[in-house]
Amino acid sequence: MSLPETASLFADLGSSIYMNTAATGVGPKPAVDALQAAAAAWAAGRFDYMEAERAGERARQLFAEMINVSADCVALIPTASAVADQVAAHLRTSTCGGNILVGHQEYTSALFPWLQLKSAGFEIRLLPFERGGVTVDQFAAAADANTRLIAVSGVQSATGYRVDVAALREIANRSGALLYVDGAQMVGALRIDAAGLGIDTLAVPSHKFLLGTRGMGYGYFAPHLRDAMMPVAPGWKAAAEPFASFYGPEMALSPTASRFDQSLAWFNALGEVESLRCHHAIGLERIGRHNADLASQMRRCLHEAGIDFLDHGPAHGSTIFSLQPQRSDAAAQLAEAGVVASVRNGRVRLSLHFYNTSEQVDQVVSLLSG
Repeated sequence: MSLPETASLFADLGSSIYMNTAATGVGPKPAVDALQAAAAAWAAGRFDYMEAERAGERARQLFAEMINVSADCVALIPTASAVADQVAAHLRTSTCGGNILVGHQEYTSALFPWLQLKSAGFEIRLLPFERGGVTVDQFAAAADANTRLIAVSGVQSATGYRVDVAALREIANRSGALLYVDGAQMVGALRIDAAGLGIDTLAVPSHKFLLGTRGMGYGYFAPHLRDAMMPVAPGWKAAAEPFASFYGPEMALSPTASRFDQSLAWFNALGEVESLRCHHAIGLERIGRHNADLASQMRRCLHEAGIDFLDHGPAHGSTIFSLQPQRSDAAAQLAEAGVVASVRNGRVRLSLHFYNTSEQVDQVVSLLSG
């Protein structure tokens, strides 16, 4: 499938210009059709939950391929905070204190789970943001032999700052720390090789750049961490053979990351697998290049129009832009023109994905500069 052909996947957008994927993505037609079919089957008393479970397993595999890891290291966990909670529980029981490095304006799903560790004797070192993110140099200066975890969003939600994950891995190695990355604003928009980067944990909810629904998500755990952790709240899906483990008394946990699975949201899974298939059909590399080109165009056009924005440059930029237009009613102006965007920290936030076009970038910048 070529990128121009993808317009048919999102025909219901009509003339709207959707630049709000950092909040929630747009459902492609195959995913919407799957959800509608599931609702119809449910209403008719014909819903097949085993079909949904198979869809969940296929989604696990497709996601694993997307980030270049083995599927046996991927858990089906619906929220990023639940992935972080799993790691926080492991730290609480496996280490005797130490410090955790995290940005003081980090998205709370990647912050609150660590703050709770203060009661267990951990020092939480909150690092100040500099123009939208914490730099690698700041992490390096704060890390020491007692650092147990470095936690960061790969791309910052409010500002679009993209951290150098490979450099953070080197810092974590020097301290013997784990590296936790929230990939909510990265995976699906940009190419990422979780195994190659040496990420210990990657949390990715589905409802943003994966174009899934709220209630589906993934936790990647590197093999050494997967094998060391026990599940925080094991349910029937944690079993080695879930469909033979509805009742006690024995608990035989899965040897794979599926022991961290939470009960699958069946309807969501049926839509999810279709959304991931769309990504793969278009091509992950193609999507990454398209989005990078759009981001470069947006950066250039904003500069040419003289619009104030946080410019992180090619090395740290992403598909998310934080703007401060001269007009105080810029957000309302965009909405009136059919542009869907957000406001974060008092600034207009635009976020691009593969359903956006070069022409749309030009239109939006023209609106903001008018």
